[in-house]
This record gives sequence, C-alpha cells and structure tokens, in this order.
Amino acid sequence: MSLATRCPQCKTLFKVTSGQLQVHGGKVRCGSCQHVFSGIDNLISADTETWETVRIQGDHIADQASPPAPNFLNPDTQAKPRLTQGLAALQTTWQTAPLSWRVCMAMLALLLLLQGLWLVRKPMVTALGWPSFQNSSATTLRAFAATATQALNIEGSGLKAMDEDTLLVDITLRNSSRLPSHWPVLKLDLLDPQGLLLASKTLTPNEYQVLMRETTQVAANAKPIAPLRTVEIQAHLNLKELHQHLPEAAATGFRLALFDTL
Repeated sequence: MSLATRCPQCKTLFKVTSGQLQVHGGKVRCGSCQHVFSGIDNLISADTETWETVRIQGDHIADQASPPAPNFLNPDTQAKPRLTQGLAALQTTWQTAPLSWRVCMAMLALLLLLQGLWLVRKPMVTALGWPSFQNSSATTLRAFAATATQALNIEGSGLKAMDEDTLLVDITLRNSSRLPSHWPVLKLDLLDPQGLLLASKTLTPNEYQVLMRETTQVAANAKPIAPLRTVEIQAHLNLKELHQHLPEAAATGFRLALFDTL
C-alpha cells in the first residue's frame, strides 16, 4: 500500500515516503497552492488504481520544493507577504546603520522634499488662488512669481516733456497670468521725427516708480504685480547729456521692450 497525503486547501494528492515525512516534523508545502500543512495528519492510503486516476504532484514536497526557510516550516507562523518582508528588512537596516549614515539619509530625504515643493510652488499658487498668498511678504511672493516676459503686456504708454532736459515716461502694464509677476526691466528707445534712434535707456525696477492711490513707490520695493492686475508706472529721463552731444536733437517718439534681467 502506497502512502499519500492530501493538501487540505486545494485537495491535491501527493506521493510521500516515511523518510520524507520525518523531515521538518512532517510539515510539507503543497506544490500547487503553496499551502503549508501537516503531511502526517493528512495521510491517506492509495492503491494502484487511485494513483492512475488522480493527477499526482509527486515531487512537490516541502523539503524539495521550498528553500530552507524556517518561517515556512514553523506551524505557528505563516509566510509574510513580500512587501512586509521588504519593509521589515529596510527597518532593520535603518536601525543597525551607523548614526552618520542615518543623518545623511535623513538630510537627503529632506532636500528631495524641499526640491519637490519648490518645483510645484507656482502650480500651488494657481490651485489655491491668489487671495491665499496676497498678504505674504514681498520676498515670499517673489519666489512664486512668474517672469515678466511671460506674464506682462504693455497696454499703454506716453511721453511728456517736463522741461527742456526732462521727459516723463508713463507706462500701463497688465499681468495676464494667474500668478504674480516680477517687475520688468524696460528698454526705452528715443526716436527723432524721422523715426531714427537718438538714444537708448534701460530702466531697472530701481529706476521707475509705481503709482499708488495717493502716493508712489519704487518698483523694486513693491510687491510683485498681482494676477490679472493692471498697474501704472512712471520714470523721469534726463536728456541733458543727450542735448550736449546733439544740441539739435528732438525726441518726438519712442519704443518699449520688456526684459526679465539686464
């Protein structure tokens, strides 16, 4: 009479020998469903006809099909999922690692987190809306602001003679972005009546002023231009040096261009 054991979970039948059952206290693992069970407790007898009519998984016994892992053979424990085992191994590695190594890894993780937040800062302003940020300091808002060339449009401009050597430039800017905008660098070209270039002047935010309700403020000291906001700026141009070199020159026209930096 042959010896056989049946998996209690999937009912697969296995050929076994007494020597094989003595290994690991009789614990075997099903080669079909990987269930660990007692081969001794599930022993049955089988004659030749039974072996011919039942699909036999003859070689899948625990000491042959599974690696020598104690957890699989302990009747009080079950195999852990791979993810759980990986996390446990990672935790053990972290706990046994030198303190200097753990400090370096923690700093690296913090730097990666800060870099990620920096990359999503502008979409965050767009998603949360300008009112959530408008009361922040000018320094904070500049970190979230869009570049002037991407956000600003020139909606109007004018040139007015204040005296023989002074011109007043008046410019209206519109921030069409949903982000605050940096103040631009302005390039102003003065033209004669024939449209020929007389002189060029570059104006940084330190050299022009923003018109407020009742006062003015140097643009470099003001907060970035709010989203979808129109602002008016002014600058005074001193033409004394130009008149010394070109006494007959008369600036009757001009053209403007916006830049992000000098």
